[in-house]
Amino acid sequence: VTAGGSLTDYNKAEIIIKTPDKARIILIRNGKCISEMNGDRLECKLKENGLYRAEVYKKNRGWIFSNHIRIGL
Repeated sequence: VTAGGSLTDYNKAEIIIKTPDKARIILIRNGKCISEMNGDRLECKLKENGLYRAEVYKKNRGWIFSNHIRIGL
């Protein structure tokens, strides 16, 4: 599923965020940060339904802001 898409349930689902350069990657669920790392890839196995999206910051400036993915709602 890509940004803007949906899944019916989080069971066995994983979000993988890849960026073209190293940066601070933040995974957000229902408006709250659930995972954050510095690098060019973030992987997170989902544990709950919700609205998921990513924010990426490079040199402390906003760089990439994804649309949400709806999981099980």
